[in-house]
Amino acid sequence: MTQTITTSVKAHESLELQFQKDALDHACIVSKTDARGRILYVNQQFCEISGYSPEELIGQDHMIVNSGKHDKAFWREMYRTLHHKGVWQGTVCNRAKDGSLYWVRTTNVAFKNQAGRVEHFVSIRTDITEQKKAEEQIALAAKTDRLTGLPNRSVLYDQVYECLEQKRRNNRGDVALLFLDFDRFKLVNDTLGHDAGDELLKQIGSRLTSCLRGIQQDEHPVKGALVTRFGGDEFVIVLKSVRQLEQAEAVAEMLLRDLNQPYDLCGHKIRSGASIGIAISRTGKETPDDLIRDADTAMYEAKSSGKNRCVVFDLMMRKRLKKRVKLEQDLQEALDRDEFFLAYQPIVETETGKTVGAEALVRWKHPHDGLIPPNDFVPIAEDCGLIVPIGDWVIKQACSQFMEWQRNLGNDALQSINVNLSRLQLAQPDLPDRIRDIFRETGINPRQVKVEITENCVMQDPAEALRIIQELKQMGVQIAIDDFGTGHSSLSCLNQFSFDCLKIDRAFIKKIDGNRDYASLVHAIAILASNLGITVVAEGVETPEQLAAIQAFDCQYVQGYLFGKPMLPDEFANTLSPSKSAKLKAAG
Repeated sequence: MTQTITTSVKAHESLELQFQKDALDHACIVSKTDARGRILYVNQQFCEISGYSPEELIGQDHMIVNSGKHDKAFWREMYRTLHHKGVWQGTVCNRAKDGSLYWVRTTNVAFKNQAGRVEHFVSIRTDITEQKKAEEQIALAAKTDRLTGLPNRSVLYDQVYECLEQKRRNNRGDVALLFLDFDRFKLVNDTLGHDAGDELLKQIGSRLTSCLRGIQQDEHPVKGALVTRFGGDEFVIVLKSVRQLEQAEAVAEMLLRDLNQPYDLCGHKIRSGASIGIAISRTGKETPDDLIRDADTAMYEAKSSGKNRCVVFDLMMRKRLKKRVKLEQDLQEALDRDEFFLAYQPIVETETGKTVGAEALVRWKHPHDGLIPPNDFVPIAEDCGLIVPIGDWVIKQACSQFMEWQRNLGNDALQSINVNLSRLQLAQPDLPDRIRDIFRETGINPRQVKVEITENCVMQDPAEALRIIQELKQMGVQIAIDDFGTGHSSLSCLNQFSFDCLKIDRAFIKKIDGNRDYASLVHAIAILASNLGITVVAEGVETPEQLAAIQAFDCQYVQGYLFGKPMLPDEFANTLSPSKSAKLKAAG
């Protein structure tokens, strides 16, 4: 009876084990190898995922499905763990018979004999290929710019780091970065809309990739290049190994030529040149941040020096950039600390020699650095947007000062005051309202104010500029086109915007008394303005000879050092009425 029960129990256990084996075979990928790695057994799941039949696998080395994705150190560590602990778990990439890859989560078990030697291994695997593909897609998305499909900033840093490491190890070439910024992207966005801007970025990315592919196919000495989108309209190209700086410059010049070709955006032919900054590894100790920063600095230098060009980084650029950053930081507080003041330059009636107007010019007295030249701080204020509040302050201060002269100097006071508007101010839709409020607050008659605008300002957005100019003219404000002759569409500007006054740029006046061509040109401008009913101011008059030439050309007004440099209010008032100015000072 006992024997019968024992036999029954063993039979039951055998059936249970067979059931567990069948269930495991159905659910998992199972194989058995001997101590040397020869395959002894594979189940149907193994054959299906690998593409091999049992006959093709049995007796073969298990490395028949090796993908090559794991290095020797990976396998050594796996077997070391199996021999010491008896079990290894991990993720393995295998290669099927047709060459495709598949991923499995694996548990390997070592079976040992009584002497402690491994007799065979059993591997139980679960297919996680779809999960791996999903993970790879997520990882790829994290490294890809969604708009252009190019590698993004994260990849850029990884690639630069890897290239610098390779340079340190084998010193076979320098790493060069080309930092690109596109010169007319904002204009495309503002005029054609953001969809057109996005399409432009896609075409730029495609063109850069195609151009660099062509360069390398032409056996250019630059080995390996990567195009990445840094952000906005900025792209960075990594040249992974260059022997000379000239090679990076040659690539940049090729890119400039290619990028200057027009783009087709919704039926519009658009040109969008680029400014390119170049930085190259020299010591091998640079970091990705160092190279990207230096290339960005050089790009800004290219943009500042005329656009559509490439500039190579040097240390002086970094010093200039630090100075600029400091000035920008100090500018943020200069208005609140009352560090700005106005100087006034006389505008003189040519026929009578009487000062009838003045141009208000902003000046900045830094608490530590003293007077900062306008050419140093005004462009910075433009770039960072501070020119808008500074410009409002200038208009209000000039109008207040003009009204004070009106009250104190009587008939000797000026007839008008000139103030300048920047490109950014002219782009503010509420500018006419703000100016109207200033007029109301100071009590000035709008007809006594002349607003000076350069041609480049109005051509940024002609439609919006025309709207604002018309509003100002409806108030009674006179509009002057400043630096006339330095733009590209001056004649069309005169016709389109109905200017009241034209200021001939000093570059023409400077050569008027020694160059017959320039004299003829100034004369022609004066005749043109007269025919259009526009008054003319000749700027930059410094010598009696220049004045004599101007008087012969029917220019109604002159301005320049011959009549006075920009002056503080009291000094300027003294030139208008010395006696009254002295009495006012004494009374004060």
